[in-house]
Amino acid sequence: MKPLPALSHWFRSARRAGMACLLGAAFSLAAQVPAAPVSDQAFEASTRQERERLQQDDERAKAYFRAQFLACRQQFFVNDCTNEVSARERETLAVLRRQEQVLELAERQRRLDMALARIAERQAQNQSLAPLESEGQAAARQREAQQALATERERREAEAAGRAARQQARALDAQRRQQAKDAAERTRAAPLLTPPPTR
Repeated sequence: MKPLPALSHWFRSARRAGMACLLGAAFSLAAQVPAAPVSDQAFEASTRQERERLQQDDERAKAYFRAQFLACRQQFFVNDCTNEVSARERETLAVLRRQEQVLELAERQRRLDMALARIAERQAQNQSLAPLESEGQAAARQREAQQALATERERREAEAAGRAARQQARALDAQRRQQAKDAAERTRAAPLLTPPPTR
């Protein structure tokens, strides 16, 4: 089965670029998170552009694979063709899902950094309003703030890990359902491929 000409180059490059795309997205977004000061408008514009690109790639991939499944109906070994296309579809969509996860992680990190900046600003204001505060009290306040930040970071990381685990479980469940469906199709197609008994 030959890929459709309009998307064959895109599919080959997407398949080869799998992790390269993921790492590229991670590095490009990481460059915008507070290592260099980036304005909120610039960050939001960049993430919005990345989301639009991912949505377009997702729609293009789904259209491509719909066409491939239709092309499979013209093949002699329909099940083999659809199984191959299904595997390639899962692989391609998994790359896009990983890129979405990188984008979500960058957005969460940005929100956390903004929260940390606000806390640091409030601390600076409190210190300017209370110059006579003892060093011990200032150290205790700083420890409390750091503990609160660490707790918040752990909570966010736990939420992210939970979401990733649920997403992986859904992907495995979808893969098992697809495998069961493929097995059922092979079972139904088996009598058609068995030659009639000789008399």
